Amino acid sequence: MLSCVADSLYWMSRYFERADHSARVLEASYNLLLNPSKPSREQRWNRITLSIGVQSESSPDSQTDIMQMIAQSKNRSSIVSCVTSARENASQVREQISSEMWERLNQLYHQVTAFTLRTGLDAEPLSLLAAFREGTYKFYGVTDSTMNHGEGWHFIQFGKYIKSVWDIAAP
Repeated sequence: MLSCVADSLYWMSRYFERADHSARVLEASYNLLLNPSKPSREQRWNRITLSIGVQSESSPDSQTDIMQMIAQSKNRSSIVSCVTSARENASQVREQISSEMWERLNQLYHQVTAFTLRTGLDAEPLSLLAAFREGTYKFYGVTDSTMNHGEGWHFIQFGKYIKSVWDIAAP
């Protein structure tokens, strides 16, 4: 296997896993932030943003803040940015991945970008996060079911389970 192919498979999986992680953290955190009686709310919000590598300038209870963390294309930790990067890497190695994998990733990309464009930053974030979570389940299932478990599959697993220096050093 060529190193550029292995690199693209690794980063496709790494970006996708990063988006999945961010979606899970945001969904759980959003539900916790709905309880306004907690005095440590601001500290919790700071831990949330730190864990996904984002600095928030606004109040921690705003849906706008969460939608920016989901949809802000200039933020490399946002879900839209990660899915876009995963799709770009997958497009470079389409002959190495199954057509079902490409279709699922491409469909998820269009679903997430269309949702964020259609609803803007004042949307209900839980519906987007739920749709994305369902899409990740399908992508992971399709990957395990349709791809030959050879070298390419191992690089995808490597990207999924090994946290990279980029993730640790993310601003």
